[in-house]
Amino acid sequence: MTDFVEMRIVVIEPDDIRKQVEAAFANEFEFTGESKTSFRHRDSGQRFRYIPGGQFQMGFSEHEELAANAIFTPIPANPGEMRPVHVVRVSPFLLGERPILNREIDIESNEYSESAAFVSHTEATTFAKQFGMTLPSEVQWEYACRAGSKTLFTWGDELPSEDELAGWLKFDFANDYGRSNAFGLYGLFVGEWTSDPWSDSYDSSEIHDPNVIAIRGGGAYFWPWQDQEWVWCMSAMRAPSTDLPENKCGFRLVRDFPIS
Repeated sequence: MTDFVEMRIVVIEPDDIRKQVEAAFANEFEFTGESKTSFRHRDSGQRFRYIPGGQFQMGFSEHEELAANAIFTPIPANPGEMRPVHVVRVSPFLLGERPILNREIDIESNEYSESAAFVSHTEATTFAKQFGMTLPSEVQWEYACRAGSKTLFTWGDELPSEDELAGWLKFDFANDYGRSNAFGLYGLFVGEWTSDPWSDSYDSSEIHDPNVIAIRGGGAYFWPWQDQEWVWCMSAMRAPSTDLPENKCGFRLVRDFPIS
């Protein structure tokens, strides 16, 4: 295991990003003009961020383990499930700026209409498919969460103040989206479905049950924290869907570029 792999993100000029999206999806998306990476999906109304391709070190590095131990020892997580650390190359993709909300998936909830929708994996994939989309893979989710960082959290190696944490741990988006990472992504820690079945480690090719899905994020679900729930904000943190209450959690959409 090594911590000396260079993190690389392909830098693209704003006009080239627009041309790339327009060439791939024609009129499916429109440029919002608010950021060089911000696009709106016309049919769903969802806002997406262009996630540039690149290379990153996936998994729980030695550096991150040291940072986690500095917060609390022993780490209340299983490092083996987040290892071995390995280098992954990622193609560009479009990722939902925030999780899907209750009002967007027709869940009856007046009080919580602007909160992240907690649904089954089947409901999440069905919702995505109606727009020709998918859920993020584990690789896509971690790459997007890290946004070029190699630290324990997307914001650094230490826990910030409670006021700042509250901005990261938004669950209800009625008033504002809170804090975003370097890719402009919000609400990263509500707990989200991926498209990948769970495996016990990155070494293991054995899928024990294809219906058990890998979950990412989750720190907002436990906020305000009563114990060491900060581990659910670690960029490398992952868990099987069997750990979920009622087998439901949040999700966001992915639009992959066509393979040329």
